[in-house]
Amino acid sequence: MNYSALLRSAVVALLRNKMRSVLTVLGITIGIAAVICVVAIGKAGQARVEQQLNNLGDNFVWIEAGGRAVNGVRTGTHGTKTLVLADAIAIKNQIPLIKSVSPNVDANVQIIYGNQNWFTTYRGVSPEFFDIKRWFIDQGAAFSQDDVDRAADVCVIGRSVRDQLFGVEDPIGKVIRVKDLPCKVVGTLMPKGLSVSGQDQDDTIILPYTTAQKKIKGIT
Repeated sequence: MNYSALLRSAVVALLRNKMRSVLTVLGITIGIAAVICVVAIGKAGQARVEQQLNNLGDNFVWIEAGGRAVNGVRTGTHGTKTLVLADAIAIKNQIPLIKSVSPNVDANVQIIYGNQNWFTTYRGVSPEFFDIKRWFIDQGAAFSQDDVDRAADVCVIGRSVRDQLFGVEDPIGKVIRVKDLPCKVVGTLMPKGLSVSGQDQDDTIILPYTTAQKKIKGIT
Protein backbone atom coordinates (compact mmCIF):
# COMPACT_ATOMS: atom_id res chain seq x y z
CA MET A 1 0.00 0.00 0.00
CA ASN A 2 1.40 3.39 -1.06
CA TYR A 3 0.87 5.67 1.96
CA SER A 4 2.30 8.71 0.21
CA ALA A 5 -0.29 8.34 -2.56
CA LEU A 6 -3.08 8.06 0.01
CA LEU A 7 -1.83 11.14 1.84
CA ARG A 8 -1.58 13.09 -1.40
CA SER A 9 -5.09 12.05 -2.35
CA ALA A 10 -6.44 13.10 1.03
CA VAL A 11 -4.76 16.53 0.80
CA VAL A 12 -6.19 17.06 -2.68
CA ALA A 13 -9.69 16.14 -1.44
CA LEU A 14 -9.39 18.58 1.48
CA LEU A 15 -8.20 21.40 -0.77
CA ARG A 16 -10.98 20.69 -3.26
CA ASN A 17 -13.60 21.20 -0.53
CA LYS A 18 -12.00 23.99 1.49
CA MET A 19 -15.16 25.29 3.15
CA ARG A 20 -16.33 21.84 4.20
CA SER A 21 -12.85 21.04 5.54
CA VAL A 22 -12.67 24.29 7.55
CA LEU A 23 -16.13 23.74 9.04
CA THR A 24 -15.25 20.15 9.96
CA VAL A 25 -12.02 21.22 11.70
CA LEU A 26 -13.86 24.07 13.44
CA GLY A 27 -16.59 21.71 14.67
CA ILE A 28 -14.04 19.24 16.05
CA THR A 29 -12.10 22.08 17.75
CA ILE A 30 -15.22 23.52 19.37
CA GLY A 31 -16.30 20.07 20.54
CA ILE A 32 -12.96 19.29 22.15
CA ALA A 33 -12.79 22.76 23.76
CA ALA A 34 -16.30 22.35 25.17
CA VAL A 35 -15.44 18.99 26.72
CA ILE A 36 -12.24 20.41 28.26
CA CYS A 37 -14.15 23.39 29.72
CA VAL A 38 -16.90 21.21 31.19
CA VAL A 39 -14.36 18.88 32.81
CA ALA A 40 -12.33 21.83 34.16
CA ILE A 41 -15.43 23.54 35.62
CA GLY A 42 -16.55 20.26 37.19
CA LYS A 43 -13.16 19.67 38.79
CA ALA A 44 -12.98 23.25 40.07
CA GLY A 45 -16.44 22.93 41.62
CA GLN A 46 -15.51 19.60 43.20
CA ALA A 47 -12.31 21.08 44.63
CA ARG A 48 -14.26 24.02 46.08
CA VAL A 49 -16.80 21.75 47.75
CA GLU A 50 -14.03 19.50 49.11
CA GLN A 51 -12.26 22.56 50.53
CA GLN A 52 -15.44 23.77 52.25
CA LEU A 53 -16.12 20.30 53.68
CA ASN A 54 -12.53 20.10 54.88
CA ASN A 55 -12.93 23.47 56.64
CA LEU A 56 -16.16 22.33 58.26
CA GLY A 57 -14.83 18.89 59.17
CA ASP A 58 -15.93 15.99 57.00
CA ASN A 59 -16.14 13.62 59.97
CA PHE A 60 -17.68 16.15 62.32
CA VAL A 61 -20.75 15.54 64.50
CA TRP A 62 -22.59 18.42 66.17
CA ILE A 63 -24.93 17.71 69.10
CA GLU A 64 -27.37 20.32 70.42
CA ALA A 65 -29.84 20.37 73.26
CA GLY A 66 -33.27 19.45 71.94
CA GLY A 67 -36.71 20.92 72.41
CA ARG A 68 -39.59 19.96 74.68
CA ALA A 69 -43.36 20.22 74.66
CA VAL A 70 -44.88 22.70 77.12
CA ASN A 71 -48.69 22.39 77.22
CA GLY A 72 -48.54 20.92 73.73
CA VAL A 73 -46.30 23.69 72.33
CA ARG A 74 -42.83 22.73 71.09
CA THR A 75 -40.07 24.99 72.42
CA GLY A 76 -37.65 24.18 69.59
CA THR A 77 -33.88 23.64 69.70
CA HIS A 78 -32.18 24.54 73.00
CA GLY A 79 -35.52 24.33 74.78
CA THR A 80 -34.03 21.90 77.29
CA LYS A 81 -31.19 22.69 79.68
CA THR A 82 -30.09 19.13 80.40
CA LEU A 83 -27.07 18.93 78.08
CA VAL A 84 -24.06 19.23 80.40
CA LEU A 85 -20.33 18.58 80.41
CA ALA A 86 -20.87 15.04 81.73
CA ASP A 87 -22.67 14.20 78.48
CA ALA A 88 -19.59 15.14 76.44
CA ILE A 89 -17.42 13.00 78.69
CA ALA A 90 -19.85 10.07 78.40
CA ILE A 91 -19.91 10.33 74.61
CA LYS A 92 -16.11 10.30 74.48
CA ASN A 93 -15.84 7.32 76.87
CA GLN A 94 -18.71 5.18 75.58
CA ILE A 95 -18.51 5.58 71.77
CA PRO A 96 -15.26 4.07 70.44
CA LEU A 97 -15.45 5.80 67.04
CA ILE A 98 -15.40 9.26 68.63
CA LYS A 99 -11.77 10.45 68.67
CA SER A 100 -12.18 13.84 70.31
CA VAL A 101 -14.90 15.93 71.97
CA SER A 102 -15.25 19.59 72.87
CA PRO A 103 -18.07 21.35 74.74
CA ASN A 104 -19.47 24.47 73.08
CA VAL A 105 -20.99 27.57 74.69
CA ASP A 106 -21.80 30.31 72.19
CA ALA A 107 -23.74 33.54 71.70
CA ASN A 108 -23.49 36.90 69.98
CA VAL A 109 -21.48 39.56 71.75
CA GLN A 110 -20.15 43.10 71.41
CA ILE A 111 -16.35 43.32 71.67
CA ILE A 112 -14.33 46.50 72.13
CA TYR A 113 -10.69 47.51 71.74
CA GLY A 114 -9.75 51.16 72.22
CA ASN A 115 -12.21 53.20 70.19
CA GLN A 116 -13.11 50.26 67.92
CA ASN A 117 -16.00 47.87 68.52
CA TRP A 118 -17.47 44.91 66.64
CA PHE A 119 -20.52 42.65 66.99
CA THR A 120 -19.52 39.02 66.53
CA THR A 121 -20.05 35.47 67.80
CA TYR A 122 -17.99 33.90 70.55
CA ARG A 123 -17.46 30.19 71.18
CA GLY A 124 -16.47 28.79 74.53
CA VAL A 125 -14.69 25.49 73.85
CA SER A 126 -11.88 23.21 74.99
CA PRO A 127 -8.44 23.03 73.25
CA GLU A 128 -9.62 19.94 71.29
CA PHE A 129 -11.95 22.22 69.33
CA PHE A 130 -9.07 23.52 67.18
CA ASP A 131 -8.23 20.01 65.93
CA ILE A 132 -11.88 19.00 65.53
CA LYS A 133 -12.68 22.04 63.39
CA ARG A 134 -9.25 22.09 61.72
CA TRP A 135 -8.53 25.61 62.91
CA PHE A 136 -4.86 26.51 62.55
CA ILE A 137 -3.12 29.23 64.54
CA ASP A 138 -1.71 32.13 62.52
CA GLN A 139 -0.01 34.11 65.31
CA GLY A 140 0.53 33.36 68.97
CA ALA A 141 -0.86 30.13 70.40
CA ALA A 142 -4.13 28.47 71.32
CA PHE A 143 -5.17 28.44 74.98
CA SER A 144 -4.40 25.33 77.03
CA GLN A 145 -6.29 22.92 79.27
CA ASP A 146 -4.85 24.81 82.23
CA ASP A 147 -6.58 27.94 80.92
CA VAL A 148 -9.83 25.98 80.81
CA ASP A 149 -9.35 24.61 84.33
CA ARG A 150 -8.87 28.07 85.82
CA ALA A 151 -11.33 29.86 83.51
CA ALA A 152 -8.60 32.18 82.25
CA ASP A 153 -9.50 35.48 80.59
CA VAL A 154 -7.83 34.62 77.27
CA CYS A 155 -9.11 34.34 73.71
CA VAL A 156 -8.17 33.56 70.12
CA ILE A 157 -9.66 35.74 67.38
CA GLY A 158 -10.55 35.16 63.73
CA ARG A 159 -9.17 37.20 60.85
CA SER A 160 -12.32 39.33 60.40
CA VAL A 161 -12.36 40.29 64.08
CA ARG A 162 -8.67 41.11 63.94
CA ASP A 163 -9.14 43.33 60.89
CA GLN A 164 -12.07 45.19 62.45
CA LEU A 165 -10.47 45.83 65.85
CA PHE A 166 -6.75 46.05 65.13
CA GLY A 167 -6.20 46.73 61.44
CA VAL A 168 -2.42 46.39 60.91
CA GLU A 169 -1.64 46.50 64.65
CA ASP A 170 -0.29 43.30 66.24
CA PRO A 171 -3.12 41.94 68.43
CA ILE A 172 -1.09 39.40 70.44
CA GLY A 173 -1.01 40.34 74.12
CA LYS A 174 -3.60 43.09 73.73
CA VAL A 175 -6.66 43.15 75.99
CA ILE A 176 -10.13 43.45 74.46
CA ARG A 177 -13.46 43.68 76.23
CA VAL A 178 -15.85 40.81 75.53
CA LYS A 179 -19.15 42.11 76.83
CA ASP A 180 -17.93 43.24 80.29
CA LEU A 181 -14.96 40.85 80.47
CA PRO A 182 -11.39 42.06 79.81
CA CYS A 183 -9.84 39.29 77.72
CA LYS A 184 -6.22 38.91 76.58
CA VAL A 185 -5.66 37.93 72.94
CA VAL A 186 -3.20 35.01 72.92
CA GLY A 187 -3.59 33.93 69.31
CA THR A 188 -5.11 34.59 65.90
CA LEU A 189 -6.63 32.06 63.51
CA MET A 190 -5.67 31.30 59.94
CA PRO A 191 -8.48 32.55 57.66
CA LYS A 192 -11.08 30.06 56.41
CA GLY A 193 -13.36 32.30 54.34
CA LEU A 194 -17.05 31.72 53.77
CA SER A 195 -18.86 28.56 54.80
CA VAL A 196 -21.12 26.53 52.51
CA SER A 197 -24.06 28.64 53.72
CA GLY A 198 -22.19 31.88 52.98
CA GLN A 199 -21.34 32.83 56.56
CA ASP A 200 -17.99 34.42 57.41
CA GLN A 201 -16.16 31.72 59.41
CA ASP A 202 -13.44 34.20 60.37
CA ASP A 203 -15.88 36.48 62.19
CA THR A 204 -15.49 34.71 65.53
CA ILE A 205 -13.74 34.79 68.88
CA ILE A 206 -12.81 31.57 70.70
CA LEU A 207 -12.19 31.27 74.45
CA PRO A 208 -12.26 28.57 77.16
CA TYR A 209 -15.77 27.22 77.72
CA THR A 210 -15.42 27.67 81.48
CA THR A 211 -14.73 31.38 80.92
CA ALA A 212 -17.76 31.67 78.65
CA GLN A 213 -19.96 29.85 81.18
CA LYS A 214 -18.90 31.51 84.40
CA LYS A 215 -17.90 35.00 83.34
CA ILE A 216 -20.00 35.82 80.27
CA LYS A 217 -23.19 33.75 80.40
CA GLY A 218 -23.30 33.00 84.10
CA ILE A 219 -24.44 29.39 83.61
CA THR A 220 -23.25 25.94 84.65
